[in-house]
Amino acid sequence: MYFNNFMIAKDDDEEEQEEEEEEEEEEEEEEEEEEEEEEEEEEEAEQEDKEEEEEKEEKEQIDDDQ
Repeated sequence: MYFNNFMIAKDDDEEEQEEEEEEEEEEEEEEEEEEEEEEEEEEEAEQEDKEEEEEKEEKEQIDDDQ
């Protein structure tokens, strides 16, 4: 009887550990996705800044030409 209870407890511990590992993996994946999204947003913002700067330079060049 003791052996059966021990095996059940062992199985429960293993299941709990597997669930914890899965949760940790999911959290890591979510964090990675968030970081990737942030990087993409930063890159988009930098690209927009570049485009705005280029437009300003073009306007200044046109103004200088006139």
